[in-house]
Amino acid sequence: MVDPIKRISAIKLSVLSPDEIRKMSKVQIITAETYDDDGLPIQGGVMDPRLGVIEPGQKCPVCG
Repeated sequence: MVDPIKRISAIKLSVLSPDEIRKMSKVQIITAETYDDDGLPIQGGVMDPRLGVIEPGQKCPVCG
């Protein structure tokens, strides 16, 4: 059975407050370093995999 097509009546966008952002955050950045000597992302750095991965084949440790 095919679901009927529905029309969107409205979309509401808003900006998150600093407190809302902190509540949603998963990782604290503690260093500006990106990769270690082996080329792996540094945990707590700006390329921490818990922020989401960018390399094909890698899985995000937070959401899988």
